[in-house]
Amino acid sequence: MEKQTKILIMQQEKKRNFLKRLVLVVVVALCLYGLVQTGADEWIVPLLVILVLIHGLLLFGKARRISALSSIKAARRLIRLRYTVEFCLVPILLPIALLARFPDYLSTPVSIVLLLALLLIAFLKQYLELRIMRTDPSHPTDDDLRKKPRMAN
Repeated sequence: MEKQTKILIMQQEKKRNFLKRLVLVVVVALCLYGLVQTGADEWIVPLLVILVLIHGLLLFGKARRISALSSIKAARRLIRLRYTVEFCLVPILLPIALLARFPDYLSTPVSIVLLLALLLIAFLKQYLELRIMRTDPSHPTDDDLRKKPRMAN
Protein backbone atom coordinates (compact mmCIF):
# COMPACT_ATOMS: atom_id res chain seq x y z
CA MET A 1 0.00 0.00 0.00
CA GLU A 2 1.25 3.47 -0.85
CA LYS A 3 2.41 5.82 1.91
CA GLN A 4 -0.10 8.57 1.05
CA THR A 5 -2.98 6.08 1.22
CA LYS A 6 -1.79 4.90 4.62
CA ILE A 7 -1.62 8.51 5.82
CA LEU A 8 -5.21 9.13 4.75
CA ILE A 9 -6.43 5.93 6.42
CA MET A 10 -4.60 6.80 9.65
CA GLN A 11 -5.97 10.36 9.64
CA GLN A 12 -9.50 9.00 9.15
CA GLU A 13 -8.89 6.61 12.07
CA LYS A 14 -7.81 9.57 14.19
CA LYS A 15 -10.93 11.55 13.28
CA ARG A 16 -13.18 8.55 13.96
CA ASN A 17 -11.77 8.08 17.47
CA PHE A 18 -11.53 11.78 18.37
CA LEU A 19 -14.88 12.01 20.14
CA LYS A 20 -14.30 8.81 22.13
CA ARG A 21 -10.91 10.00 23.33
CA LEU A 22 -12.22 13.48 24.11
CA VAL A 23 -15.02 12.06 26.27
CA LEU A 24 -12.51 9.79 27.99
CA VAL A 25 -10.18 12.71 28.77
CA VAL A 26 -13.03 14.86 30.08
CA VAL A 27 -14.27 12.06 32.37
CA VAL A 28 -10.75 11.41 33.68
CA ALA A 29 -10.26 15.14 34.31
CA LEU A 30 -13.56 15.31 36.19
CA CYS A 31 -12.59 12.26 38.24
CA LEU A 32 -9.23 13.76 39.15
CA TYR A 33 -10.87 17.06 40.04
CA GLY A 34 -13.44 15.26 42.18
CA LEU A 35 -10.72 13.23 43.85
CA VAL A 36 -8.69 16.29 44.74
CA GLN A 37 -11.72 18.30 45.89
CA THR A 38 -13.76 15.65 47.73
CA GLY A 39 -11.34 12.83 48.42
CA ALA A 40 -13.95 10.20 47.54
CA ASP A 41 -11.35 7.47 46.95
CA GLU A 42 -13.77 4.57 47.29
CA TRP A 43 -15.45 5.13 43.93
CA ILE A 44 -13.21 7.51 41.97
CA VAL A 45 -10.04 5.40 42.01
CA PRO A 46 -11.81 2.25 40.68
CA LEU A 47 -13.47 4.45 38.04
CA LEU A 48 -10.04 5.75 37.02
CA VAL A 49 -8.75 2.19 36.70
CA ILE A 50 -11.73 1.29 34.50
CA LEU A 51 -11.12 4.40 32.36
CA VAL A 52 -7.46 3.43 31.92
CA LEU A 53 -8.57 -0.03 30.78
CA ILE A 54 -11.05 1.53 28.32
CA HIS A 55 -8.25 3.73 27.00
CA GLY A 56 -6.11 0.61 26.58
CA LEU A 57 -8.85 -1.14 24.62
CA LEU A 58 -9.20 1.86 22.30
CA LEU A 59 -5.45 2.06 21.83
CA PHE A 60 -4.96 -1.65 21.20
CA GLY A 61 -7.81 -1.66 18.67
CA LYS A 62 -6.16 1.25 16.89
CA ALA A 63 -2.79 -0.54 17.00
CA ARG A 64 -4.33 -3.66 15.46
CA ARG A 65 -5.99 -1.70 12.63
CA ILE A 66 -2.89 0.39 11.88
CA SER A 67 -0.50 -2.55 12.01
CA ALA A 68 -2.71 -4.31 9.47
CA LEU A 69 -1.74 -1.61 6.96
CA SER A 70 1.81 -2.98 6.79
CA SER A 71 2.61 -6.08 4.80
CA ILE A 72 5.83 -6.73 6.73
CA LYS A 73 5.41 -8.95 9.79
CA ALA A 74 8.28 -7.36 11.77
CA ALA A 75 6.86 -3.88 11.13
CA ARG A 76 3.41 -4.98 12.33
CA ARG A 77 4.95 -6.30 15.54
CA LEU A 78 6.91 -3.07 16.08
CA ILE A 79 3.80 -0.95 15.47
CA ARG A 80 1.84 -2.89 18.09
CA LEU A 81 4.78 -2.62 20.50
CA ARG A 82 4.93 1.14 19.95
CA TYR A 83 1.25 1.51 20.88
CA THR A 84 1.83 -0.67 23.94
CA VAL A 85 4.61 1.69 25.03
CA GLU A 86 2.24 4.60 24.43
CA PHE A 87 -0.32 2.91 26.68
CA CYS A 88 2.29 2.67 29.46
CA LEU A 89 2.38 6.46 29.54
CA VAL A 90 -1.08 6.66 31.16
CA PRO A 91 -0.28 4.56 34.26
CA ILE A 92 2.77 6.77 34.80
CA LEU A 93 0.79 10.04 34.54
CA LEU A 94 -2.04 8.94 36.83
CA PRO A 95 0.17 8.43 39.91
CA ILE A 96 1.61 11.90 39.33
CA ALA A 97 -1.91 13.32 39.35
CA LEU A 98 -2.91 11.24 42.36
CA LEU A 99 0.24 12.14 44.27
CA ALA A 100 -0.63 15.82 43.79
CA ARG A 101 -3.41 15.18 46.29
CA PHE A 102 -0.85 13.97 48.85
CA PRO A 103 2.06 16.43 48.56
CA ASP A 104 3.88 14.85 51.51
CA TYR A 105 4.32 11.61 49.56
CA LEU A 106 5.70 13.31 46.47
CA SER A 107 9.27 13.08 47.65
CA THR A 108 12.33 13.72 45.55
CA PRO A 109 13.11 10.03 44.86
CA VAL A 110 9.52 9.37 43.73
CA SER A 111 9.63 12.44 41.48
CA ILE A 112 12.93 11.32 39.97
CA VAL A 113 11.66 7.78 39.31
CA LEU A 114 8.49 9.11 37.62
CA LEU A 115 10.50 11.56 35.53
CA LEU A 116 12.91 8.82 34.46
CA ALA A 117 9.96 6.60 33.53
CA LEU A 118 8.50 9.38 31.38
CA LEU A 119 11.85 9.94 29.68
CA LEU A 120 12.25 6.20 29.07
CA ILE A 121 8.82 5.99 27.46
CA ALA A 122 9.55 9.01 25.24
CA PHE A 123 12.88 7.47 24.21
CA LEU A 124 11.26 4.09 23.47
CA LYS A 125 8.56 5.70 21.33
CA GLN A 126 11.17 7.50 19.23
CA TYR A 127 13.36 4.42 18.99
CA LEU A 128 10.46 2.23 17.90
CA GLU A 129 9.37 4.81 15.33
CA LEU A 130 12.88 4.77 13.82
CA ARG A 131 12.87 0.96 13.76
CA ILE A 132 9.46 0.95 12.07
CA MET A 133 10.72 3.48 9.52
CA ARG A 134 13.72 1.25 8.73
CA THR A 135 11.64 -1.93 8.60
CA ASP A 136 8.78 -0.52 6.50
CA PRO A 137 9.72 2.75 4.77
CA SER A 138 6.20 3.11 3.40
CA HIS A 139 4.69 3.34 6.90
CA PRO A 140 3.97 6.96 7.92
CA THR A 141 5.78 8.55 10.84
CA ASP A 142 4.18 10.88 13.37
CA ASP A 143 5.61 13.84 11.43
CA ASP A 144 3.95 12.59 8.25
CA LEU A 145 0.61 12.40 10.04
CA ARG A 146 0.90 15.93 11.43
CA LYS A 147 1.51 17.48 8.02
CA LYS A 148 -1.47 18.69 6.05
CA PRO A 149 -2.06 16.50 2.99
CA ARG A 150 -1.11 18.20 -0.26
CA MET A 151 -3.56 18.28 -3.11
CA ALA A 152 -2.34 16.85 -6.39
CA ASN A 153 -2.16 19.36 -9.27
